[in-house]
Amino acid sequence: VASLDLDNIWIQSNYCTFSLSVPLDHVHQLGPEADKLVNNIGNFNIHVGSLQVTAVDYKSTESCDFCPPFCAPRDELACYLHTSCEWCVFEGTPHCGSDCLLQEIEEDLVVFFPCLPDNMDDRSEQQLQDSFSVQVRQLLIDRFGEWNSTRNINNINITDRTITFSVQSSMQHRITPDVINFLRNMTTWDGFTISDGFNQYPAREPTDHTDIKFLLRFDPAYNFTEILASSFDQRRLLEDAVGDMAMANSALPPLLASTVANIWAEENVIPFTINKPPDRQDINMSVIAADFARSIIEVSILGTPVKPLGVTYELGFYSICPYNCSAIG
Repeated sequence: VASLDLDNIWIQSNYCTFSLSVPLDHVHQLGPEADKLVNNIGNFNIHVGSLQVTAVDYKSTESCDFCPPFCAPRDELACYLHTSCEWCVFEGTPHCGSDCLLQEIEEDLVVFFPCLPDNMDDRSEQQLQDSFSVQVRQLLIDRFGEWNSTRNINNINITDRTITFSVQSSMQHRITPDVINFLRNMTTWDGFTISDGFNQYPAREPTDHTDIKFLLRFDPAYNFTEILASSFDQRRLLEDAVGDMAMANSALPPLLASTVANIWAEENVIPFTINKPPDRQDINMSVIAADFARSIIEVSILGTPVKPLGVTYELGFYSICPYNCSAIG
């Protein structure tokens, strides 16, 4: 029967419950279809992996479910008198409900938020967890249609700028492999943000860095703290020289070389940063940093080209996060 709906499938202990429903204008078809199932109870098989289980008995009830059920707390047997209510046993105290959480659960899903603060109070953490739950539900609605609750999204934990969570099936929302694959795909999280009520924090692939901080270490004879102490003009000239070096270096794409900033030479070290547009996932900052560190580098110091003794670097997300200056310097 085209209009016959099979729903509310629930397997527990040694029985399986489900409901059959039809529109009002097809109600005459429900009885004959139910009779077919009853008369063929011996052919009703459930396959779990290589195991096949055959039904040996049945019980049935009838109801008119024109409105959403009100599954009031009561004993287990009374709960099943309504075809849309089940006895929920995987969410705290057993109770009667219309959307029980099931045993099926997928744990250890991970999303990285590079701009989350190292320390936060309990209130801010709870707001971020609530915001995450609501936004994940919206992702699921956009991709899979109706998703009327955040109950399936739980065990939300925030550690080291990473949010881990689990998703759990319920009677109305099954966590299928499609759902898991969707949530594990990093492109799903493009543009995804959460809020603590004040700041917005974007999700990001943890290896898709937006910034590089380079440290050029010169011979200790070049003490920039002393050399530049009495002349801002000399400091500006040195900053221009670092910018020119970056533009001339073939290891740095012009798009990145033009972003040189945060130059403040002290002792025998010249630090500077470069950054890429956040949406340029095709630019691998780790590869660029390594190539630059291996390249031939010369910086004009007081009019003389000087090679650094060594180059080190740090990868980060400075340009997209509200860092304090101390986090960059």
